[in-house]
Amino acid sequence: MMNGPGMGKKRENESQASNALENDDEMNEKDGPTENLMGSGKISKADFLILHVIGRGSFGKVYLVRKKDTGIAYAMKILKKD
Repeated sequence: MMNGPGMGKKRENESQASNALENDDEMNEKDGPTENLMGSGKISKADFLILHVIGRGSFGKVYLVRKKDTGIAYAMKILKKD
């Protein structure tokens, strides 16, 4: 594939996006265990152990949590319901 000044801007951006996707796949393999939470039924706050607050905002808080059954760490955002 041609890179450099003769390459169109659109094609250059597509090439960069493709490279980013390839690198993202490599990162996922190195990041540690993953889990699909979407297909495993209902999940609630009770399924997690809250470790500490990692962010605060005007609409809620973000917590570092650990899923009780797998031990995998997640960030959980809990919004205020007014």
